[in-house]
Amino acid sequence: MSDRTYFMVSHLWESTLFGIVCVLLILALGRSWSYSRHFLAWASLLKLLVPFSALAPVFSFFGKYFASGVEGEGQGLGYLDLTARGLKIDTWVDLGGVEVADETGLPWELLIGGVWGAGVMVLATLWLRQYLIVTKTLGSASELADDGWQELAGRVWKNGIQKMPRILVCREEGLLAGVFGIVRPSVVIPASLDRALSEAEREAFLRHEFQHVYKRDTLWLFVQTLIRNLFWMHPLVWWLDRQISAEREILRDEEVIRKTENVTSYLNCLMKVSKIKLPSSYATSVGIMGAPFVKRIKSISRYGKSRVGDVVSAIGSVLAVVALMVFLSASLSLSDLRAEAAETVEKEHKLKVEPDLTEAEQALVKEVLGFIEEQGGKERALKKIQEAIDEDSTAAFEFIAGNFHAEKGELEKAIEYYQLAAGKFPSFLRAIRNCAILQVKEGHYEDAKVNFLRATQLGADDTTTYGLLGLSYINTGDPASAEHYYRLALEKDSTVKDWKVGLAKALLQSEQYSKAEEVLVPLVEEAKMEGNLKSHEILLGSLKNARLAMGQ
Repeated sequence: MSDRTYFMVSHLWESTLFGIVCVLLILALGRSWSYSRHFLAWASLLKLLVPFSALAPVFSFFGKYFASGVEGEGQGLGYLDLTARGLKIDTWVDLGGVEVADETGLPWELLIGGVWGAGVMVLATLWLRQYLIVTKTLGSASELADDGWQELAGRVWKNGIQKMPRILVCREEGLLAGVFGIVRPSVVIPASLDRALSEAEREAFLRHEFQHVYKRDTLWLFVQTLIRNLFWMHPLVWWLDRQISAEREILRDEEVIRKTENVTSYLNCLMKVSKIKLPSSYATSVGIMGAPFVKRIKSISRYGKSRVGDVVSAIGSVLAVVALMVFLSASLSLSDLRAEAAETVEKEHKLKVEPDLTEAEQALVKEVLGFIEEQGGKERALKKIQEAIDEDSTAAFEFIAGNFHAEKGELEKAIEYYQLAAGKFPSFLRAIRNCAILQVKEGHYEDAKVNFLRATQLGADDTTTYGLLGLSYINTGDPASAEHYYRLALEKDSTVKDWKVGLAKALLQSEQYSKAEEVLVPLVEEAKMEGNLKSHEILLGSLKNARLAMGQ
C-alpha cells in the first residue's frame, strides 16, 4: 500500500468514526433541536475535507512545556573521535541483488481510483446537465411576477445589505418553487402555484424563500453537492446530504414562524406546495419543497417562538464538535509528545555523558596525552594507561586505551576496552559510540544497533551515527528502520553518497518504488558524470528494477 493510499484510508476511517458519533448525537436529539442537528450534519460532512493529520500540528506547541534535558559536554578525554571515513569503513550498500518481478496486472489501488474517478465524472456531468436545464428554462419560460407579487416582496424583504432577488413566474411546470442561482439568486414560482396561493399564503411563501436568500443557502447547497459528489462511495455521505437538506427547510420554517403571526396561512401554503408532483432536487436550488411535509409539520407543532432553546442547542453542539475535534486531533500528536517526554526525562537523569576525574587522574591523563607527540610515545602512553586500570579507576582510562588500540588497527581489542569503559560508566557516550562504529567495521551489526541506539538516547546526533545505524538495520533485514536513520543522516550531511545509496536500498526493499526512483535518478547521473562505470551500472540496474515495478 502506497503512502497516498494509506493516508486516504486513514482519513476515511477517522472521518467515518467522527461521522458515526455525529449521527448518534443527531438521532439522540430527536426532533426538538434543529440547530444542533443541522450543525452536526454539516460538521460531519465538512470533516471529509479536513484530515486530522492536518490539525495535529496545531497541538505541537505543547511540546515546549515538556522539559528538555541539557546534554552533558565532553571533557576532552582521549584524543581520537572515530568516524566512518577515518576508519575506512565500507558504508556502500550493494544494490545488485535487488530483483523485482514484473507486475502485469492492474494494481488494486489504480482500479479503485478509476472507479472513484468515473463516479465523480458521472455525478459532475449530471449536475452540470441539471444546471444547464434550469438556466435554459429560466431564460425561455419565465417572466417577472405581476405587480402584486413585486409589491408584496418589497414589503417582506428586510435585508438592507443584499439586493432583493428577482421574483419570477415560470410557465414550465418542470421547475420547483424555490431560489435558484448563487451570485444573482432568483425566486421562482411555478404558474400553477401562482394561481393557487392567497395573499397571506403568498407572503408566507416569500418569507420562506427570502430566508434561503438571507442565509445564502444556494451557496451552501453547492458545497454540499460538491462534497457528496467527491465522496460518493461513502454511504454516510448520502444520509448526511438528505439530513442537511431536510434540516435546512425545518430551520427556515422556524424562522418564518418566528416572524409571522399567521401560522395557519403558512401551513396552508406548505400543504399546497406539497401536492405539486415534481422532481425533488435541482442544481444550485433550494426551496420550500426541500423536506418531507409530515416531518416539517411535526417540527412546527413542537416549535416555540423563544430562541433560548435554539441558542443553547447551537452553543452546545458547537462545543461538542470542537471538543471531539480537539480530542481526536490532539491524540495524534500527544502520543509522540509523550514518547519525547519520556526520552527527555531519561536524558535529564543522565546529564553526564563522560566520567568525572579526580585531580590525580586528571594529572595522569595529561601526562599520558603528552606522550603522543614523542617518538614511540603512543606505546609508552598505552602501557601507562593499562597499568593505571583497576576496579576503582575511572572509565576514562579504558576509553583512552580503546582509542590507542583503534588507531593501531586492533579493533577487537579496542571494542573490548570500550565495553569495559561503558560497563564502568553506563552513560559514557563516546565510549558507546566508538564501540558501535568499530562493531560495524567488524560486521557485528546486531551489537552495533544496540550501542548506536544507546548513543542516540544519550545525545549522539551526527551523520556518522545515523548513517551507520541505517547500515546496521539494512544488513539485519529491517528496511523501514534503515530508511528512517538514513534520512536523519542525510539531514545532517546531504553530501554523503553512501547514505543516499543505503536509503535507495531501504526504499526498494520496502517496495516504495516511486520514492526509490527519486533517490536513484540523481545518483545515476552523478556516477555517470564522475565516470564511475561500476557504480553507474549498479545504480542504473536498480533504477530499472524500480521503474519495472511501477509498470514503466
